[in-house]
Amino acid sequence: MCIALPWFLFCIFLQNFSFEVWDEKSEYIENIGYLGSFFSGATAIAVVVLTALAVFFSSKAYKQELDRVKKQRFEDHFFHLLKIHRDNVKMMEIEHKSFDFRLSENGSYQSTKAILKMFRELMQMIKVIKKAGENSEKLSSSNMRAELVYLCFYYGFGGRSGNILEETLSKYHLDAKEIEILKDYFKDSEDSRDKVKILKKEYDELNSVFFIRKITLNKKIDEAYKLIPRKNISDKAEIKYKAAGGHQTRLDHYYANLLFCFELIEEQKKNMLEEDLEIYKKELMSQLNLYEKILLIFHSNTSIGHNFQKYLLDYNFKKYIPEGMLKKEEFDLEAYFKTATEVYLEKSRSL
Repeated sequence: MCIALPWFLFCIFLQNFSFEVWDEKSEYIENIGYLGSFFSGATAIAVVVLTALAVFFSSKAYKQELDRVKKQRFEDHFFHLLKIHRDNVKMMEIEHKSFDFRLSENGSYQSTKAILKMFRELMQMIKVIKKAGENSEKLSSSNMRAELVYLCFYYGFGGRSGNILEETLSKYHLDAKEIEILKDYFKDSEDSRDKVKILKKEYDELNSVFFIRKITLNKKIDEAYKLIPRKNISDKAEIKYKAAGGHQTRLDHYYANLLFCFELIEEQKKNMLEEDLEIYKKELMSQLNLYEKILLIFHSNTSIGHNFQKYLLDYNFKKYIPEGMLKKEEFDLEAYFKTATEVYLEKSRSL
């Protein structure tokens, strides 16, 4: 380009330039002046063109380098968040703590085993309330029932978390009967606690010599525990800890970090092609096992996890749940994704 442009202009000049008059000195000098002007003009044009090309290519190279740096920063941040997610799962722990004071159980459920036990606990809680709330408008709807039960599963009825739960439940406009059903099954009554305390005191004071009396007392204790729904849930879910005790401290940071992962990928839509983003989406999905995916769906079905809904739609979460894994009376996946899609489309139209 640098040589071709001046050469092209020079050829045009030659076609219109006559050398026949160069034998006359004055005309020779005049024509030499024209030739010098021509070359200086052509050179100036060439310099301008070359400068423009240099700016263009350097700008393009700078943009490519900037894009590369942005992508590198994104990947560093993304894989750091994935590491935090793996660490969160690894540190997940539920200590064995039986309702039955006669049992001395050491150990704990850890990592993915803890997540599996939480899943079983939640499903058993839903099953119990399904039977108890058949005559209730809100508790008879599978997805509404799952939402309310999940909140009880997440917060639990104990201490400060119990106050948060009751405040959250009040926003659902439950009637007194519906709240009592949830409390009856997920919160130990004072009578049952007092009865167990009395029996424990008697059991501790009883000398092993009185073998017959101990057999009788054990029967009384067994009967007392049958009246505690939370113990029955733990037994049927095959978990060695007290069901409905709450998991907020275990799941709060876990879900916060997971949401950051989804949001980070979402932010890259303006910088990457969809097929490139698909790689990172698949990488994120590969970090979640089946029970994590199901618990995330239940979490997103509540007021505390609704920010996940658009991502579950975008990632087509439904395809990750095997047919028959969730019964319709436990949780209606079809209805959930249909409602979530309608809400998402309505929000999109209003923007």
